[in-house]
Amino acid sequence: ARHFIFRNTGPLPYSGGREARTAGWIAPRTPVRCRDAGLMTALIDAWWPACFSILSAPRPVVTLTFMLELLGEPADAGPAAPLYFCGRAPVACEGYSSEERQLFTADGRLLALNHQVMTLIK
Repeated sequence: ARHFIFRNTGPLPYSGGREARTAGWIAPRTPVRCRDAGLMTALIDAWWPACFSILSAPRPVVTLTFMLELLGEPADAGPAAPLYFCGRAPVACEGYSSEERQLFTADGRLLALNHQVMTLIK
């Protein structure tokens, strides 16, 4: 996380909310020459899990599965422009959470879709 700038626009982590979602803008802290698949993977995975917004205290989380679909050309967004991140966990049950994440350009083009299954450790 120290390598990125986060501008949160969704619920804060550990705020005890009713909906497992998160959103905001993310960008590399240091300039990059171009965006590639590696950077897109890091950007979509750097944000905290959506389930943190329904928790009231920190808990360890482990990613069990990770799938990423790159849509369009990441370099088209420009090397410095922040990307809009949104994530939600539509299903959380018995310590497991299924999370959907998306990255958009500032003009609204979808660049990446990510699905993760996570487990919350007691």
